[in-house]
Amino acid sequence: MAPTYVEDPPDPDLPELQQRDLPMPTVPVEVTEKVRVLHLPNRSSSVEAFPMDTTLRRLMAADPKRARAVLVSSVAWRYARTATGVSMPMAANVPLTITHSDEVAARAETGTGTLSVLGEYWAD
Repeated sequence: MAPTYVEDPPDPDLPELQQRDLPMPTVPVEVTEKVRVLHLPNRSSSVEAFPMDTTLRRLMAADPKRARAVLVSSVAWRYARTATGVSMPMAANVPLTITHSDEVAARAETGTGTLSVLGEYWAD
Protein backbone atom coordinates (compact mmCIF):
# COMPACT_ATOMS: atom_id res chain seq x y z
CA MET A 1 0.00 0.00 0.00
CA ALA A 2 1.52 3.30 -1.11
CA PRO A 3 1.45 6.14 1.45
CA THR A 4 -1.00 8.98 0.86
CA TYR A 5 0.04 12.52 1.69
CA VAL A 6 -2.49 15.21 2.58
CA GLU A 7 -1.33 18.78 2.20
CA ASP A 8 -3.20 21.54 4.02
CA PRO A 9 -3.53 25.07 2.72
CA PRO A 10 -1.58 27.62 4.82
CA ASP A 11 -4.69 28.64 6.83
CA PRO A 12 -7.44 25.98 6.52
CA ASP A 13 -10.99 26.62 7.74
CA LEU A 14 -12.22 24.36 10.57
CA PRO A 15 -15.32 23.12 8.66
CA GLU A 16 -13.05 22.16 5.75
CA LEU A 17 -10.83 20.08 8.05
CA GLN A 18 -13.77 18.43 9.83
CA GLN A 19 -15.35 17.26 6.57
CA ARG A 20 -12.19 15.69 5.20
CA ASP A 21 -12.19 11.91 4.94
CA LEU A 22 -8.63 10.97 5.80
CA PRO A 23 -7.29 7.78 4.21
CA MET A 24 -6.82 5.59 7.26
CA PRO A 25 -6.62 1.80 7.15
CA THR A 26 -8.91 -0.18 9.42
CA VAL A 27 -7.48 -2.73 11.81
CA PRO A 28 -9.62 -5.61 13.08
CA VAL A 29 -9.42 -5.94 16.87
CA GLU A 30 -10.56 -8.79 19.08
CA VAL A 31 -10.42 -8.16 22.83
CA THR A 32 -9.64 -11.36 24.73
CA GLU A 33 -8.69 -9.96 28.13
CA LYS A 34 -9.56 -7.02 30.34
CA VAL A 35 -8.91 -3.62 28.82
CA ARG A 36 -7.96 -0.64 30.93
CA VAL A 37 -10.09 2.41 30.13
CA LEU A 38 -9.35 5.90 31.42
CA HIS A 39 -12.04 8.55 31.55
CA LEU A 40 -10.43 11.81 30.52
CA PRO A 41 -11.69 15.12 31.94
CA ASN A 42 -14.12 17.08 29.80
CA ARG A 43 -12.55 19.93 27.84
CA SER A 44 -15.06 22.72 28.48
CA SER A 45 -18.27 23.63 30.25
CA SER A 46 -21.05 26.19 30.18
CA VAL A 47 -23.52 27.48 32.75
CA GLU A 48 -26.85 28.84 31.61
CA ALA A 49 -30.14 29.87 33.23
CA PHE A 50 -33.32 29.39 31.21
CA PRO A 51 -36.60 31.10 32.16
CA MET A 52 -39.51 28.64 32.11
CA ASP A 53 -43.28 28.98 31.96
CA THR A 54 -45.92 26.27 31.45
CA THR A 55 -45.13 25.86 27.71
CA LEU A 56 -42.77 23.00 26.83
CA ARG A 57 -39.80 24.57 25.01
CA ARG A 58 -36.49 23.35 23.65
CA LEU A 59 -33.69 24.58 25.91
CA MET A 60 -30.72 22.67 24.55
CA ALA A 61 -30.23 21.49 20.98
CA ALA A 62 -28.82 18.05 20.25
CA ASP A 63 -25.04 18.26 20.56
CA PRO A 64 -22.75 15.29 19.86
CA LYS A 65 -19.95 17.03 21.77
CA ARG A 66 -21.92 17.23 25.04
CA ALA A 67 -20.64 14.70 27.57
CA ARG A 68 -23.21 15.46 30.26
CA ALA A 69 -25.48 18.14 31.60
CA VAL A 70 -26.78 18.78 35.10
CA LEU A 71 -30.21 20.44 35.27
CA VAL A 72 -31.73 21.86 38.45
CA SER A 73 -34.66 24.19 39.12
CA SER A 74 -35.97 25.83 42.28
CA VAL A 75 -39.55 25.02 41.17
CA ALA A 76 -41.24 21.77 40.17
CA TRP A 77 -40.76 21.25 36.44
CA ARG A 78 -41.18 18.76 33.60
CA TYR A 79 -38.38 17.26 31.46
CA ALA A 80 -38.74 15.99 27.89
CA ARG A 81 -36.36 14.77 25.19
CA THR A 82 -38.11 16.91 22.56
CA ALA A 83 -40.39 19.94 22.65
CA THR A 84 -43.18 17.83 21.15
CA GLY A 85 -42.59 14.70 23.24
CA VAL A 86 -43.96 13.27 26.44
CA SER A 87 -42.60 14.94 29.56
CA MET A 88 -41.90 13.59 33.03
CA PRO A 89 -42.26 15.46 36.33
CA MET A 90 -39.17 16.55 38.22
CA ALA A 91 -39.07 17.79 41.81
CA ALA A 92 -37.71 21.19 42.76
CA ASN A 93 -34.06 21.41 43.87
CA VAL A 94 -33.23 17.87 42.70
CA PRO A 95 -30.38 17.77 40.15
CA LEU A 96 -30.97 15.73 37.00
CA THR A 97 -27.77 14.51 35.32
CA ILE A 98 -28.11 13.50 31.69
CA THR A 99 -25.35 11.81 29.72
CA HIS A 100 -26.91 11.81 26.26
CA SER A 101 -26.48 14.34 23.49
CA ASP A 102 -30.17 14.58 22.50
CA GLU A 103 -32.29 17.71 22.54
CA VAL A 104 -33.54 18.84 25.98
CA ALA A 105 -36.92 20.49 26.55
CA ALA A 106 -38.53 21.64 29.77
CA ARG A 107 -41.39 23.60 31.27
CA ALA A 108 -42.47 24.74 34.72
CA GLU A 109 -45.14 22.59 36.35
CA THR A 110 -47.15 25.68 37.29
CA GLY A 111 -46.38 29.37 37.00
CA THR A 112 -42.83 30.38 36.12
CA GLY A 113 -39.34 29.44 37.18
CA THR A 114 -35.71 29.23 36.13
CA LEU A 115 -33.84 26.11 35.09
CA SER A 116 -30.08 26.21 35.65
CA VAL A 117 -27.96 24.04 33.35
CA LEU A 118 -24.32 23.06 33.67
CA GLY A 119 -23.16 21.53 30.39
CA GLU A 120 -19.88 19.68 30.01
CA TYR A 121 -18.33 18.98 26.61
CA TRP A 122 -15.70 16.40 25.69
CA ALA A 123 -14.65 18.42 22.61
CA ASP A 124 -14.31 22.13 21.84
